[in-house]
Amino acid sequence: PVFWLSSLGLFLIYGTVFGTLSHQVPFIRDLGISPTRAASIFSFTAAMGVAGKLVFGYLMDKLPPRAVVSSCFLLQALGVAILFFAKDLFFLWVFILVFWFSMGGTATLRPLIVTWLFGLGSYGALFGATQVFQSLGSSLFPLLAGMIFDATGSYHWALLLFTLSAALAGVLFLVLPRGFILNVKNFG
Repeated sequence: PVFWLSSLGLFLIYGTVFGTLSHQVPFIRDLGISPTRAASIFSFTAAMGVAGKLVFGYLMDKLPPRAVVSSCFLLQALGVAILFFAKDLFFLWVFILVFWFSMGGTATLRPLIVTWLFGLGSYGALFGATQVFQSLGSSLFPLLAGMIFDATGSYHWALLLFTLSAALAGVLFLVLPRGFILNVKNFG
């Protein structure tokens, strides 16, 4: 159960990340923000991602892993919710700060999640197996957002879905028990 629930959480959080990334520029252009201004704001995103990687990596060494992972994913939910309610440049800046910071954390935490839940005995096999679910979320959510936009003429329902998906991932990792330590013999 721990493997399947953690895989579901990774499916949801990476779906949220890539669904949001794939459609954030058209959404922002729909707000009436010029492409030049949006591009200047997005040039700041890499710095926020690096900061998130460093901070969440440090926190994972110092605090209980479930608290760190859950707060990172819940921050992503908050970031998408901010974009959902964005009406001007101020909210776009807040979105960049919150979403991109936590997205950087997600990239750092992913390999640590497998170690935290299952140990190092079958790390490669487990990391590869969870990669399948991460990849599915990463590829399906952008497509789903495009379909929602085509059907409704708006990204609001997709952003609401992404907010709920990231929040559910955060809650899943908050309540997820630690898995039993696997080794190669009992994994396959």
